[in-house]
Amino acid sequence: MGSLVVVARGLSKRFGGVQAVREADLEVAEGELVLLLGRSGAGKSTLLSLIGGLDRPDAGTVTVAGQEVPALRGADLDRFLQKTVGWVFQTSGLLPLLTAAENVSLALRLMGKPEGPAMQAALTALDSVGLAARAQHRGNELSGGEQQRVAVARALIKAPHLLLADEPTAQLDTETARSIMALLREAADSGTAILFATHDESATEVADRVVRMEDGVLSASVGSR
Repeated sequence: MGSLVVVARGLSKRFGGVQAVREADLEVAEGELVLLLGRSGAGKSTLLSLIGGLDRPDAGTVTVAGQEVPALRGADLDRFLQKTVGWVFQTSGLLPLLTAAENVSLALRLMGKPEGPAMQAALTALDSVGLAARAQHRGNELSGGEQQRVAVARALIKAPHLLLADEPTAQLDTETARSIMALLREAADSGTAILFATHDESATEVADRVVRMEDGVLSASVGSR
């Protein structure tokens, strides 16, 4: 494993009377796939949001690629979200009337890359997830599994330091889910730090470490592969 990409210490977050995350400590290294395993409502999504800059903790610290995430504001936060982290959610979030290639290239266009090079990079990214033949199909013409593959390509095309995957296989059949897990494993093997939140025990097969979460509390890490 490479150097640490994520270092979280004492992260806590409360919503009303619910302690969603309680004094969480977590590290994720370059090229490591850490599985965050727990049932729905355990606090997994909240923890990912705190690490990924979508929410701010009530207490504790978190750095991603050397950046103190809770301190980021305005343009600095925008750059962090555009360049440092990539996201894959339970639903793909594709723009349905854009083609798969346009959806993927949009991630680079938002970073200021010209249309031509962005589209070429998108076609290469789609080929890497096995969708070269579907590049010109609109988002609403793709199956659920294909849409999630496009979402993975869109997240990885930015070459983020950290990929956050929040239940990306929850709505997929077993075979398709395994193909998405394999793509995440390949991304980690290529050097990307990945934090993969799921309730699916079978995902432990692709993980370097498994961290369980229950009622906002993380358990000790357990080696998997």
